[in-house]
Amino acid sequence: MKKSIKFCTKLLAAILTGAILTIGAAAESSGFSCEKELALPVKSPFDPKYVAVLWNTESNEDVGLPLTYGGSALLPQGKTVTLLSEKEGAELGKAQLSKPVSAKYKGAVLGNTVIQPTETGLAVINAQTMETVSFRDFGAAVCSDAAIIDNLCYIAVEDGEGCRYICADMSQGLSTVWEYAANAPVSSLSAYGGFVLFTAGETLVCCDYKTGEAVENPLGITPVGNPFSGEYAVYTSADDGCVYKLRLNSDGTVEEGSLTPCQVGGELSTPVQWDGSLYVSSTNGVYVIDSLNMDIAFTLPEMKGASAPLVCYGNGTRVYVVAPFEDYMCLYSIHFEDDMESPVTAQLAKLKQFENGVFTAGENGTMYFRDDIGKLYAFAAAEYNIWLIIAKIVLFLALIVMVIILLWQLLKKRNAGRPPQY
Repeated sequence: MKKSIKFCTKLLAAILTGAILTIGAAAESSGFSCEKELALPVKSPFDPKYVAVLWNTESNEDVGLPLTYGGSALLPQGKTVTLLSEKEGAELGKAQLSKPVSAKYKGAVLGNTVIQPTETGLAVINAQTMETVSFRDFGAAVCSDAAIIDNLCYIAVEDGEGCRYICADMSQGLSTVWEYAANAPVSSLSAYGGFVLFTAGETLVCCDYKTGEAVENPLGITPVGNPFSGEYAVYTSADDGCVYKLRLNSDGTVEEGSLTPCQVGGELSTPVQWDGSLYVSSTNGVYVIDSLNMDIAFTLPEMKGASAPLVCYGNGTRVYVVAPFEDYMCLYSIHFEDDMESPVTAQLAKLKQFENGVFTAGENGTMYFRDDIGKLYAFAAAEYNIWLIIAKIVLFLALIVMVIILLWQLLKKRNAGRPPQY
């Protein structure tokens, strides 16, 4: 029954918004707050008995936010971006930059192209050769994550008391295509239809991703975090403790009467939507919300102050957060299935010095964690050693044979002194 309801919901969503959702079909993109980026089809570790830290780097003060290229990790540090192998953490290549990387804002990877924010600029790197293709210094502090659509890249920089979003053409040496000036701090980007979306103060701004033609939508709330584009709606957390859903018309305006709240409480993270559910972390715990009706389905109060969720669905829907636990931060796996009355949680690892850490996952399910002191950890499901398993089976069978032989010898000795029985 639940599966039928979900199918009907998805079908209705497709009918309502099929004409709007065009970016995914018409262009390739990366770096946006949307399902493609935060709900990943990877088989991630989930059983605490079968997980392992593959490797870690040394602590550093000038480390940026890690990216993934295939299964490997890209580690921004100082004036470099280093490509590290998935299994051993071995250096596979290093790009040299003219300015220090941003320690706060994240880059993006699309195909073999990497864009990496620096403190005041943006670098374009060829991931195959790890050569810096182009660089542009904007002369102002970067204040958003970077994103890509085809040959266009997007980033915001500080501009007086507000910020300025810049769309640049990577095929033309990062020359400006369009700009949008906001008189308030801005969020990082989401993408919906032919628009890139961001919040500026109490306004949701929708810019045509090619031309920059902007539609400003006053919301009457103060969003926090980044807006998230789901399969048929846009979601945002706000400073009033609510998570909101809204729908966009084909011209970038908010559909009248579509702004719908769900009261959660506390300070909220960016929400993540996947398969009919909305996941959000709060200082009161982790919440699972029915994204159709905007009602709370489950609450996990033991995960107060958790990080923003990451969804991996390669081996069932599993939501990952890092939350305080005793004197540590703990990586939790939250597992959901249609027939479950409540989610199943597991503590996968205890992490020290991770209050402001970040994590992501590669295409093979390896998870990468950067902690507060600049260490990068690779965390994965422990691989099965088939030869070790065979050796254990052989040893077990040999022990059984030895026990049988010993019992047989004891029985023979016991019967040796007995007279024959007639």
